[in-house]
Amino acid sequence: MTSKHFVVPTRLGTGAPGLLGRRIWVRGFVLSLVLVSGGLSPAVGEEHRLADLVDQSLQHRRTLAELFNSPEAIALEGSKSELEIELPLSSRIELLGGEIQVHYLHTVGLTSERSHLQAYWDDQELASRPLGGLRRDGRLTGQVPADHSFVNRHQLKIAVQQRSKVEDTLPDTEEAAALWTQIDPTDSWIALRYQLRPLTPKLNELRGLIDDRLWGDYTLTFVTAPVYAIGSQHLAWGGRVAQRAALWMGDRPLVVRHDDRLSDVGDEIVIGTRDELIGVLPQAITDHISASFVGAYPHPEDPRHFLLVLSGTEPEGVDRSVRAFVFHADRLPPLPRIDVTGWDMPTTDPEPAGRIETRRMQMPDLARWRNEGFPGATGSPGLAGCDLWVTHRDSETMASAWMIAGKLAQVAGDVVTTLNVIDHQPEAKRHWIAFGDRDALPGEFAGTSPLPSVFVGGELMGRRGVITQFESPMKSGRAAGFITADDRLLLQDRVTELIRPEIWDTLHGDTVVWEPGSQAPRYQRLAASFEIGEPGWLLLTWRKFTGIPWISLLFGLCGAAIITWLLRRPIHDPDPAAMGVSRNNGNRRVSRSRRLREAARRAARLGHGFHHPG
Repeated sequence: MTSKHFVVPTRLGTGAPGLLGRRIWVRGFVLSLVLVSGGLSPAVGEEHRLADLVDQSLQHRRTLAELFNSPEAIALEGSKSELEIELPLSSRIELLGGEIQVHYLHTVGLTSERSHLQAYWDDQELASRPLGGLRRDGRLTGQVPADHSFVNRHQLKIAVQQRSKVEDTLPDTEEAAALWTQIDPTDSWIALRYQLRPLTPKLNELRGLIDDRLWGDYTLTFVTAPVYAIGSQHLAWGGRVAQRAALWMGDRPLVVRHDDRLSDVGDEIVIGTRDELIGVLPQAITDHISASFVGAYPHPEDPRHFLLVLSGTEPEGVDRSVRAFVFHADRLPPLPRIDVTGWDMPTTDPEPAGRIETRRMQMPDLARWRNEGFPGATGSPGLAGCDLWVTHRDSETMASAWMIAGKLAQVAGDVVTTLNVIDHQPEAKRHWIAFGDRDALPGEFAGTSPLPSVFVGGELMGRRGVITQFESPMKSGRAAGFITADDRLLLQDRVTELIRPEIWDTLHGDTVVWEPGSQAPRYQRLAASFEIGEPGWLLLTWRKFTGIPWISLLFGLCGAAIITWLLRRPIHDPDPAAMGVSRNNGNRRVSRSRRLREAARRAARLGHGFHHPG
């Protein structure tokens, strides 16, 4: 019996699923009773919050290919074999039920009376189906039972028993051993229906609230004052917070949204000074805000979600609270709120934790960017510091930049302190990526980018998104890039798709165009190549010498002389009799007569071998 055991890691490799994995919100509608006279007071209707009108159950489907991070078929071989999948679930989830579907293909010649495919959930059988017959493929479906306990780990087991007539008659043959059933992971899935438990969050529990074990897609909303009332520091704060939250999500994508008021559903992080948040937060919360404040609350509109407040009386206090959350979250106490003014925290950012790049590299290369975060998410500040440039300050463009900041932090494996989100033209010495709709991009830079080659003659972008990388027009040896779409709403949607593995894991070239529902992104090489990195001493020496014309001519003449000398050398070794030094005698000089005798003996041996072969 063979057994394959898989643990779906806490840091899942594929992130959110594709179209099959879209989050399905099952909403319940309540009829409004309108009485012409003598009816109920309108205040009765006002007492109902949106969270009260929404069915608390959620349903989300994930494929086995997503869980295994591979679309390759899974083979169950031998007379008995099984596949075990451990599924960790967040403690926020209360399981209400679900469904599984397994698409399989088995070998020929199985006897249906003795061959079965079975599915188990925590050792409880969900479904069983015989294998065999003329049709070799099929689907096994089963219902997942509800579990209202606080168990945060479940196991799905797929077992197969296979017997054939050949195995019964000739058990020791290869035909008998070649029994298999293949599971198609792209067409096999697990759909769970669940609800979130009410929260009483504490600061030390934040790591478990923003959790990659949440079964469905996860969206985090950043709430600030209106965009016209915030400054560039809010962009930087949002970028840092997005990096920390994305790291807690493991390899799953963190979808970020921005708003200037609390929404009715979803987890939210509120950032800003106390004066900015008056009117955004309930007064009961703003009254708690102190000089440098970090507080976690049940969401006022839906206690199944949390509200994290990073605030202070002055911008310096907000910056301190953001730094406490981003760099010192493990020090947060088991309390709902705290003032971190007295915390011992360094005033400067820690050194970059990524690899220090000193090699000379050929760019542009989006494959290197998505695999290593280079340039931008690794290396020293002088070489790889990168600015995410928000060309137009609006909610959708800011959220797009924050999502890319979080994704690059996941690539680097730590908070990237050299990565900044800004709303002004970057410094010439830094790498940069500009975000914005097509009309918001800076024209003086867009004209030198590959964008004119992508959309020739004013071609409409439609619903497509574009990412491109090229050499910065402001300084040679610095990388620049654009992430754009036709409008800001489409930009936010396309970036949400970009950070998913279906597109992110396939980036290469220097220009990628994608749109929803298309077969595959279109990859192109349109930008001129350039180099990034400090050259080594050998390259510097070579460039110094080759920069002098007469030295280049001298090297050329020496090379020609060496080639001529090599061409004039004999192809075969000369006659040993004519050599001044015998092979067998090394460097020892011998007389001419002895050399002639040795040559005669060699000739005699060759003649003897010719007349007497073998």
